[in-house]
Amino acid sequence: MSKSVAEKSRYSACNKISLSRSVADVPISKLFFTISVFLLSLNFMLYCTGLAAGLKSQLRLVAVIGFVIALLFELRSAKLSVIEILIVGLLLISFLYHGESSLNLLLVVLFILVSRRLGEKYATKIIAVSAVILIALNLVLLFAHVLPDFSYISTKGRFRRTLGFENPNQTSLFFCAAITLVLIPKFRKSLFFAALFAFLLYIANVTDTRGLYACCIVFCTCYILFQLSYHFGHNGLPAVISTGVLAFVVVGSFALPLLENTPVNDLLSGRPSLFSAFASNLTISDWVTGSPVNFSLDNFCLVTVANYGLPLLVLLLIVIQRAIVNLAIHAEVSKLAFICGVLAYSFVESFLFRPELLITLAFWCVVFCNAGISKDLGSVPRD
Repeated sequence: MSKSVAEKSRYSACNKISLSRSVADVPISKLFFTISVFLLSLNFMLYCTGLAAGLKSQLRLVAVIGFVIALLFELRSAKLSVIEILIVGLLLISFLYHGESSLNLLLVVLFILVSRRLGEKYATKIIAVSAVILIALNLVLLFAHVLPDFSYISTKGRFRRTLGFENPNQTSLFFCAAITLVLIPKFRKSLFFAALFAFLLYIANVTDTRGLYACCIVFCTCYILFQLSYHFGHNGLPAVISTGVLAFVVVGSFALPLLENTPVNDLLSGRPSLFSAFASNLTISDWVTGSPVNFSLDNFCLVTVANYGLPLLVLLLIVIQRAIVNLAIHAEVSKLAFICGVLAYSFVESFLFRPELLITLAFWCVVFCNAGISKDLGSVPRD
């Protein structure tokens, strides 16, 4: 009897020592990175549902500090790349012209700098786990009636539900984080994909959000086309299709104002008219450094030019294209389709500079972690 008790006590002590060692073995940079990512995404849910809107600034500040600490630990063993130096330089210029309004860009840049050093695999895993936890938490609060589920009919006759958020667009952007699970290899199963996109299409239907519809349709279409292309030996086709999606988003964004007086204007909820008015108010200096007026436009390309200037947009487009080419070379089907889906969403929503959104962090993580020299990706297996 005493021997059994002694063995149990030794076993318990060994478990405690093992656990303490595993916690101690986690690098400080990873710890602070994980905390910052989770707090940012939690922050979005808290202030967009009204649960704790007053904590928005404080949580953003904590996230900035966490990313800075993580970066300081990681910079000991890695230097800044040319692309990172250019982005940091544009960030400093943006702060000179826009001050605190550049905080979103600061958080995105800090996330990129840290995630590149910690590795894409670790960063996307943290993002996906955070997405699952927060979506589950939101659903629990929703079913417990802690969060109200409002519904209304818009002036265009669209029936929309909020699922606890202030408006349906916030709802779709929050739940869209579930798509980051496709970046985790063990979830790349046909049955899981079917369940995941059934869920996302349900969210798109109840919120009547066309951007989320576009994201799901483009992702699924590209995923199937890419798999077929590699299967039949057309290895260059995925890069061509992905580049075509990127080109459509860029050209279409700047061509939208030309559709101001067409039926497309009503179809896109007046976006062409809004974009036309925005373009007519920009000066030459605004095109270079961004406007001192903080524009809120439902389009990634235009909001980047409006708030940060054309040079940053051009640099980001180059990085995205480099990532597309490298991912196509190594047949990374899920990541390529993910980039295409998010780009399609960004055509009608300006969320790629909202660091509280996990879909934003996942997109820039995939892009910047795969935009280097292709030989760095040599060990990456095909989907």
